[in-house]
Amino acid sequence: MGADWVAWAVVALAQRDVRNIIVTINPLTYLSFPIKEIAQALYFKLFSRSQRESR
Repeated sequence: MGADWVAWAVVALAQRDVRNIIVTINPLTYLSFPIKEIAQALYFKLFSRSQRESR
């Protein structure tokens, strides 16, 4: 892929408000990133209070 195409794709995804744009040649990133996202979501779900509980 050319640098111009990659730059165009990154800008297009950013304009669509995509939060996580992976630009890497390392295939391990594609395996580890979803695991990191799941772990982060579980962490916040376990350690964040809902508004009902905080009142």
